Amino acid sequence: MDLPEQNPIKEPPKASSNTPKYILRSKPLKNIPVSAVKRMIKEKNFYERNKNRNGTGIQHKYELKNVGNDWVVTDAATGLMWQQAGSQEKLNYDAAKAYVKELNDQKFAGFNDWRLPTLEETMSLMETEEINDKLYIAKIFDKKQKFIWTTDTHSASRARFVDFYYGYCGRDLVDYDGYYARVVRSLK
Repeated sequence: MDLPEQNPIKEPPKASSNTPKYILRSKPLKNIPVSAVKRMIKEKNFYERNKNRNGTGIQHKYELKNVGNDWVVTDAATGLMWQQAGSQEKLNYDAAKAYVKELNDQKFAGFNDWRLPTLEETMSLMETEEINDKLYIAKIFDKKQKFIWTTDTHSASRARFVDFYYGYCGRDLVDYDGYYARVVRSLK
């Protein structure tokens, strides 16, 4: 007696080792209220000294690379490539955007799709303790850029920033020249 042909059980495809574990918003948002920032920090479980002191942050898979004499940090956990340092001078928000354009025009590390990071992407860099010369950011990153702009805004006159010196995020006037720029791009 012939047995009926069995349908083999199909297993779901395995995730590629290139698939990021953490998916972060890459599109800029305008006019983000404080309540939405607090919600995002809690939902993503980011450490933030005022809004989520018990946040555990992300377990990154960083790798430092020199590409065409430019230093970058890739993160397999998030699928992002970061500028290892950043602007050498503090900039206002418009100057930070001009800095990004300049890097793209120069094809920094061979790419022209660099951008200011979203608040979500930047908060993903926040460590739960001071580890880089008393900064809340991994030692793989340059320690000069203690505070960096994000692409997200709070209002027409205020943009979001992340402060790795005190371990928090906030908003400040776009014409204030007190923050650095550190660019990011997707590895895809």
